[in-house]
Amino acid sequence: MDNMNLSDDFLRCPITLELFNEPVSAPDGHTYEKHAIEQWIRNHGNSPMTRQPISMKDLIPNRTILSAVNSFETILRQKNFQFTLDVDIRKKGRRPLFQATGKTIYGAEWLTANDQRPEIVLLKIDGARARKEASFYVNLSRHPNIIRTFGFVYDPNIPDQENTVILLQEYASEGSLYDLLQDRRIVPDEKILIYLFLQIIEGMICLASNNVVHGDLACRNVLIFRFDENEPERNVVKITDFGLSRHNQLYSRAPGAARTTLDICPVRYAAPEILASFKTSVNYTEKSDIYSMGVLMWETYCRGSVPWTNIERDEDVIQRVRNGEILPQPSNCTQPYWSIIKETWAISPEDRPTFNELKHRLFRQYYREGVIDVPRNINTQNFARYTDDCTKIPKQTAQYQQIERPATVTRPDRQHHLNCRGRLCSTCGKCRDWYLNCGSPRKRKSGSCNAYKMDILTACQLMVVGITTDMRPLQDKHMCLCIDNRS
Repeated sequence: MDNMNLSDDFLRCPITLELFNEPVSAPDGHTYEKHAIEQWIRNHGNSPMTRQPISMKDLIPNRTILSAVNSFETILRQKNFQFTLDVDIRKKGRRPLFQATGKTIYGAEWLTANDQRPEIVLLKIDGARARKEASFYVNLSRHPNIIRTFGFVYDPNIPDQENTVILLQEYASEGSLYDLLQDRRIVPDEKILIYLFLQIIEGMICLASNNVVHGDLACRNVLIFRFDENEPERNVVKITDFGLSRHNQLYSRAPGAARTTLDICPVRYAAPEILASFKTSVNYTEKSDIYSMGVLMWETYCRGSVPWTNIERDEDVIQRVRNGEILPQPSNCTQPYWSIIKETWAISPEDRPTFNELKHRLFRQYYREGVIDVPRNINTQNFARYTDDCTKIPKQTAQYQQIERPATVTRPDRQHHLNCRGRLCSTCGKCRDWYLNCGSPRKRKSGSCNAYKMDILTACQLMVVGITTDMRPLQDKHMCLCIDNRS
């Protein structure tokens, strides 16, 4: 794909596919979200649409689009995030886009005379009641990797409104991750899969921080908004259908309702504690979602195969999972990532990582393989400065402390005892000012250590996510004052 596809929505950034918050116009004639285009320019130096060279100084605030976005958000608030079918919106056609037990998705469109609003669908959940106000569902979905919810919908044709929830959500034109995998002959490269996993984990971190358990994490509940095999950093995925489990914080089962989606337990994706005979709300936690995340990763590597596909009866699957058996390693899953996946399947929930910890482990492994193109939609702000043993590197201090080198290493002459401010030290991490001084790489006029060689752009990208790296000495007599980093 030479150029990024134009978004169908006037109010969405073509890079992030999110509603604008701070739109800016670029010389290429397109409008972008400010932080997204600035990061793109830093990484590529050109337009994501036309490939022509552009500079951040040429970006101009687009007040017209900002006004349109604000008007749309104002309408949502004025409606109190409550809409009426056939008054504010209407279904597209009679047949649903998707239907399962207790859950139906319809195509929909706005009825107001405004063609510049996002494309939408209706998610109808039968036999359920909303536990919280509409604003909670709307605010929870304001995350780039969670399907956006615009509010609730009232259907006057439904006799018992108390037993049905209808959500107004954004439309994912590319379908689900399961659909993508099934439509392909081969599984995408592992690098592409890890990009997708990191985005899913970002959305799950948001849910966990709001005490929301997904309860049904699988490829079918991950929606694709853009997929580019040649440039994985452009891919955008979002999680959906969260909270549709029996013990959840978002919905409750309506009294007297028939079998609903809230009654269904995804046995082949569920953690051992969920499969217990007397499960309660205590069993549904972030750690049970972590177990399902591991199954989702296995499912993706296997091109959407059903977990435990060689076992016909769910009762036999339950017995195996409760006994600690795990799924087999896919042939295209490398050992380092397989080791991380197996950690999510620990029998005891306490032994499984959190989603934050899982993100760190996947990211560190990515870094070790020399992959330094951080996904644009991955939040790197919370990445601590981790070394290989997962200990935090001390913050920069004014004074450098000299650490004794191994006796086998010959000390350089005093003239080479330089405060390695010209390079990044993997041990003390005290040289990052050299790279990011005033927001751009700067080299000292004199006295900089010449011990380590690294591409400036690579170092900057690593510094953005707070990760230090080992670099080889060019000469034996050019060493970091803090420690010799040779290995």
